[in-house]
Amino acid sequence: MQKLMPEEAVALIQPRDTVGIGGFTSAGAPSTLGSALLAYAQQCWKNGRPLALNIITGASTLSSIDGGLAECNGIRTRSPYQADRLLRQKINDESVRFWDFHLSDFPQALRSGIWGPIDFALIEAESVDLQGRIILTSGVGITPTLCHLAKKIIVELRDDSTMQFQGIHDIYEVRLPPRTLPIPLTQVAQRIGTEYVQVDPHKIVGVVQGNRPREHAILDHPTPESNRIGEHILRFFAMETHLGRFPKTLLPLQVGVGNVANALMQRLTEVDGPQYEVYSEVLQDAIIEGVLSGRIRMASGGAFAVTKSCFQTMRTHWETLRVKTLLRPQEITNHPEIIRRLGIIAINTALEVDLWGNVNSTHVCGRQMMNGIGGSGDFARNAYLTIFATPSTAKNGAISAIVPLCSHVDHIDHDVDVVVTEYGLADLRGKTPRERAVCIIENCAHPNYREALQACITSDRAHIPIDLSQAHRFHLNFLEQGKML
Repeated sequence: MQKLMPEEAVALIQPRDTVGIGGFTSAGAPSTLGSALLAYAQQCWKNGRPLALNIITGASTLSSIDGGLAECNGIRTRSPYQADRLLRQKINDESVRFWDFHLSDFPQALRSGIWGPIDFALIEAESVDLQGRIILTSGVGITPTLCHLAKKIIVELRDDSTMQFQGIHDIYEVRLPPRTLPIPLTQVAQRIGTEYVQVDPHKIVGVVQGNRPREHAILDHPTPESNRIGEHILRFFAMETHLGRFPKTLLPLQVGVGNVANALMQRLTEVDGPQYEVYSEVLQDAIIEGVLSGRIRMASGGAFAVTKSCFQTMRTHWETLRVKTLLRPQEITNHPEIIRRLGIIAINTALEVDLWGNVNSTHVCGRQMMNGIGGSGDFARNAYLTIFATPSTAKNGAISAIVPLCSHVDHIDHDVDVVVTEYGLADLRGKTPRERAVCIIENCAHPNYREALQACITSDRAHIPIDLSQAHRFHLNFLEQGKML
């Protein structure tokens, strides 16, 4: 395995190559290689020969990759999820081809050949031996799949004496049909795979020493709205437990990414009660705090997507975290079979929810891509209970999160059980569309919007009593006037 400087390693990449980036979010992504690739792309752009790479990842990734490469025409195609402002602009003006995809399906799609050959995999590792056994770091994502499919692999070694990641991973890959087998995972804490990724060592064309600081998540502090949303969900959980619909220890929780989700989890971990488990995509700050406080018995995820301060806390308490957390590939963290078997309670955030229970989580006014569907659809369709949470308004009240009809639908009403805002919680189970609409308006809509929403329900007999002339009134108002009312 040849040791290379970062600049030498990325110079192997040619324009229009397909490059897979390891990790999940920025966790476990190769930051030194990312920085070198950006410098290389900028130089190619100045020379009139833009790289125009096809970039694939597990989820969002380093800012140097998504935002940096987008700015210098370094990205031609991108999939399956992103969260960068500059890249988002390029996607929405159609100068970057973006392919949104359910995260659980993406590894299988890659193995089926739908993306074509993968030229390079750039991954971060704690170690790699001569037999091709790779110990990953703080994020997994689709790294095992990338390593197996890529023609060439470049490894960035990240040596951290205070955090030994060996033993925290559970690497298991799903075969393509018709050789697919049942996934033998029946408990959150159960191991079914290996601690390492096994690759052909001859494919490793370069090993680079990591010397760039890690990128960390940035999370806002909880808001009064997010705290109230958390309180509504806590009361709902208590009632469901009292009615015997949940066990006293709850069922395993999945919580989506971002500030609202983290704030919700923080409220759940602050209150007294029995221990519970987490089976999720990412382990954010509040989940780490819950594990260290003893509130969370076990947490399984695909990455430690934490802030810098939380990462320092993890260093101090690493021995505790090593036995109470597991990191898995995203086709296992998000697999419908496992979500259904474990009986996950899924809590994700929405851009907008309509009166009938449909959810839009990707497109502003049905037109402009925000981030992508991520794993929310994996959990929404297959969870024991599906909750979507959102503040009732955005842009200082100019936008209502509750709308007559979603401008784009990612999660249909059949998959949505509960909607919650800071004003209250709407339990949609067992309700007709008209009953759902009344429940959502009364419990979730901002008071300023309730009368206008009520006016969008027709008195005519219909299974879905939407006044079609008013269906997109809110969105059209916003596009024309900058506000929905």
